[in-house]
This record gives sequence, structure tokens and C-alpha cells, in this order.
Amino acid sequence: MVIKDVSMNKMIWIEKFYNNCNLFQKIGKTFLFFIFPMVIIFIPFFIFRGTFVLNFNIGRRLALLSAGSWGFVGPLCIQYYFKKIRSFDSFVDTVKSKEEEHKSYLEKHLLTYKKAVFIISVLWGLAIAVILLFFKVRLEDYAFYGFIDIYYWILILYCVFMAYLQAYGFAGLMLVVLIIIDCFKSKTLLKNILLNDFGGGIKKIGNLIVITCICFGTGALYFPILISFAHQGSNLLKWATYSLVLVFALALFLFFLISFLVIKSYAKKSKGDIVNEIKTIYESELSNSINSNSSDNNGIRNELHIKNLHERLIDLEGINVNPVDIQGISATVLTIFIPVALYIRDIIKFLTEVL
Repeated sequence: MVIKDVSMNKMIWIEKFYNNCNLFQKIGKTFLFFIFPMVIIFIPFFIFRGTFVLNFNIGRRLALLSAGSWGFVGPLCIQYYFKKIRSFDSFVDTVKSKEEEHKSYLEKHLLTYKKAVFIISVLWGLAIAVILLFFKVRLEDYAFYGFIDIYYWILILYCVFMAYLQAYGFAGLMLVVLIIIDCFKSKTLLKNILLNDFGGGIKKIGNLIVITCICFGTGALYFPILISFAHQGSNLLKWATYSLVLVFALALFLFFLISFLVIKSYAKKSKGDIVNEIKTIYESELSNSINSNSSDNNGIRNELHIKNLHERLIDLEGINVNPVDIQGISATVLTIFIPVALYIRDIIKFLTEVL
């Protein structure tokens, strides 16, 4: 699928940041922009507090590494997510009816998306900042010593910036929902998608859902540090942390399940309408052929036409309207449930203690 050229003013800044970069250039730019500055800033931290950090147990080290890795993975996922949406936009352009105008989904919803990113980043960033400020004593376990410690404030600023990037993922769920709604609003688009490549088009919608879940699901890399942060904290902190983990997983699960069922339902209905339409034509042509005694070229052409209709009908009836195959379902389920499963024992233990 060839993606149409997009003007720079119709891109979000992360798309512009990676524009015209190959994979290795993207990796290099991600490291230099999102990782390397923090490495430089924290060199004195590790020099003067190295002994404290070295005393971290393996679980805490892995939790910190997991959380820090999202600063590398997250921007790449956002760029990849937008690339796939633009690819889907181009696909819709190729299958839409000639009389139906299609405005790029991103062009149509980009302003709404940017507003959602702003609102979510403010709310999410404030929530994280408040937690870090309110429970600052817990950060002493990680060698951050409250208001008089410059690294404490650097950590808060970095977390707020990460919250801003994560807002692109939260808003991405909303963007895909808007795109799916637009697909359903069109009277001919789903029909044309079904007719394209005998159901291959439906898989493109399903792939968009799976990619959204996986990209958004990378936020689970923060689960280990969240659980570690709350482990020895107050019940209030544990409520906040475990609720966040469960709400995150539930939001992804509901997004995937509802999108899957709604798309399958609409696709099944569209398939039924198409099959009935072709079947009516086939039966009419077959009846006319039986009642006709013509044996000339017109009769041969009619028989070939009927044969083609019959083959077309068989192909249409064989269309699989499941938008996501077993591999996509497996990948999504693993993305949603494995991070939660790792900490379900802690969550259950906490609930049994407080309830």
C-alpha cells in the first residue's frame, strides 16, 4: 500500500521528528533525543549515590529498567501507530465509491485528537505529579530525597513529560473509535471493503485495532515500578496503583472486545446483503437461461455469465468476517493480561486485607 505524501502541517510533531528516517535513523534519533539527555543529567546521581543504587535488589533494578525503556519504545510506537492509520486512509481511498468523497481520517479528526492529547496530558501529568509529591517519602527508597533534592524535581519533570507522550496513546484509542464510526456511517464503504480482496479489507480494520492495543499496551512497562513503588506504601497508595493497573487493562480489553464484536456484526450484515444481492441476480439469470432455447453465441455468453456469478457467489459466501485472526487475538490477549497476571497475586492479597 502506497501512502500518500502528507504535508508537514498535517503531521503531529513526532511524525515530523521521524519524517523520512529509516529504521536505524529512527533508533538513533530516539536514543539521542529521549534517552541520552537523561543519561547525561543522571551521571552525577549515579556517581554520588551509586552505593545506594547498587544495593537495589534485582526486582527493583528490572522495574526501573522496564519503566525507563518506555522512553525509548513509546515514541517509536506512536510514530508506527500513525503510519498504520495513514496506510488505512490510503486503502480507503482505493476502495471508496467514485461518487463518495473521502476526507483523510487524520485530516478530519486531527484537531480533536490534539485537543484530547492536551486534556489527557494535563490530567494524567497532574495525577502523576500529585502522587509523587504526596508520597515523596516512598521515593527515598529510590534515592530521591524530597523537596530539597534537585533530582527529585528532575524526576517529576521527566515523569510529566512521559505522561504527555502517553497521552498520545490514550487519545489514540479514541481516534480509532472515531475512524470505525466513520466507516459505519458510509453506506458503501464496508461493502466495498468486503468486496476488496474477498474480506482482506476487513482484516485491515482488525489489524488497526490490534496495532492500537499493542502500541497502547506498551504502557504496561510501567507496571513493575508502579507495583514496587506501592508495595511498602499506605493503603491509599496501593488503592491508587492497583486501580490504575486494572483500569488500564480493562480499558484495553473493552476497546478490543467491543471493536471486534461491532465490526464483525456490521461486516456479517454487509456480507449477507451482498450475498443476497448476487444470489437474486444469479437465480434470475439461471431461470432465464433454463427457459431460453438459444444455442447461439448469446446463449454461450449467458452460460459463462451465470458460471461467473456462481463462482462469485461461492467466493462471497466464503468470506471470513472475523476482523482479527487467531494470531492477532493471541497478541492482544497477551498484551492485555500478562502484565496484570504478573501482579494479580499482589492485588488479590491487598484486596483480602482491606475488604
